[in-house]
Amino acid sequence: MFGYNNYGKVEGDSVDILIKDEYESKLSYNKTIKRKIPLFDDSLAINVPIKGKPGEHTFSINIDPSNIIDEIIRTIIHYHINILLPALNIRNLALTNTCQSNTGKY
Repeated sequence: MFGYNNYGKVEGDSVDILIKDEYESKLSYNKTIKRKIPLFDDSLAINVPIKGKPGEHTFSINIDPSNIIDEIIRTIIHYHINILLPALNIRNLALTNTCQSNTGKY
């Protein structure tokens, strides 16, 4: 869930939001959605297909990627997060102490 705010004036009725997922240094997901501009705040829930793609993912969300809305600070509308996804076939490994029968030492 990603939350975003609008504390300025509302121009127009909607804004583009660009969602990307970079996986293994390649663009794996790229989608632009249009959302109604909130009067104060809103949230966005998205589903990005990551099944079968273990490893590091870099997700980015950019509100108004075409810079149509005049903003004082552009960095507050661009968000990055790195997530490390484990493989589903990883099993828990447990180390056990083994005793050498002839010495009694571990």
